[in-house]
Amino acid sequence: EDFMFEHVQHPHAEIVTSGITVLATGLAGSDQLVRYDLEKLVANGAYFCCREQGTVLSSWANIRECTAWLSFASLIVVVTLSLELYLSTEGVVMLSNYLNACSPILMAMYISVCLQRWWALRTQALDGLFNASASLCMNLGAIFPEEEYHMIRERLC
Repeated sequence: EDFMFEHVQHPHAEIVTSGITVLATGLAGSDQLVRYDLEKLVANGAYFCCREQGTVLSSWANIRECTAWLSFASLIVVVTLSLELYLSTEGVVMLSNYLNACSPILMAMYISVCLQRWWALRTQALDGLFNASASLCMNLGAIFPEEEYHMIRERLC
């Protein structure tokens, strides 16, 4: 999609390019992000584009919340590093070893759940679609067996 939106009018939506973002305004009147202009984003840098409409940090409340969490994490790191002389790290190392041992089990469970969900989708949703298309091909072959309908059967089946 190399085309650029400038200002497009549609009966139900208005699409406007605003800085690095392409926004669509629908019937509800709220702006929804369609896509980012990556060339402008790379040229300007993410820091200078963070206040653009449609980005995560477009409101001051989000900026304040992100700043508060970053400050809290920085405080935790500073306190932990200053107490490192007084704390023993053996417990942390043991915990890390246990978690590293559990990681393959958790990964196997995750993959198993993903495969189960995929198989459920395959059997419950797609089987009906596959059966319907096979039935359509069989019925077309039975209704139009003549050679003159060969092209129709080839295109549909």
